[in-house]
Amino acid sequence: DTVRRLTGGLLAAFADRGIEATLLRGLVLAETVYPEPFRRHTHDIDVYVPPADLGRAIEAAHVAGFAERVDDPDRLPGGVRLVHPSGFPVELHTSLFLDPFYPAVLEGMSGRLRHEQLFGTRTSVLGTADQLVHVCGNAAHSPVRGSLRWAADAWLLIDSDPALDWNVVTLHAEFAQLALPLSVMLRYLTDELQPGELGLAQVGVRQVRPRD
Repeated sequence: DTVRRLTGGLLAAFADRGIEATLLRGLVLAETVYPEPFRRHTHDIDVYVPPADLGRAIEAAHVAGFAERVDDPDRLPGGVRLVHPSGFPVELHTSLFLDPFYPAVLEGMSGRLRHEQLFGTRTSVLGTADQLVHVCGNAAHSPVRGSLRWAADAWLLIDSDPALDWNVVTLHAEFAQLALPLSVMLRYLTDELQPGELGLAQVGVRQVRPRD
């Protein structure tokens, strides 16, 4: 309840200022693909904001009760981290991946954004195919990928959308230079979790291949 309240206040502050924010990762997945939200551990709010809106987004976060801490050891490169007095942080991102080697930006996915009513606010979230690449892409260079949280996220994303467009997954992965790590991760899902009716073995692994 506390996480939902803080997230709702932040998103409302963005909406009041006309900031086109896109909610990412754990909170979206918890609320949309997990059978019960509490089953998906979430330790922060991840939000994409257009680079031109970053300054106003920081001001909106301040209004919502979050404050920037420049000495925070958990600050991530390429983004802005602000922390609520309760200790709950928000990460404002201006790119989808922390590693600059992966050049994905939201502009190419704007036509596939979905709008969900979450936390009392109409919120933009990535389309299923883009979310899948985002989940696997972040796990590819995350030091905590061994927790396999990404595997549960990816499996449930695939399961949630019978009409998942694997062509979009392939194109996004190639554009973001993620074809190789994504092919490894999809192979893991196929071999270890045996999704069966998800069609992963027949469609996804065959299509997502690294370029020569």
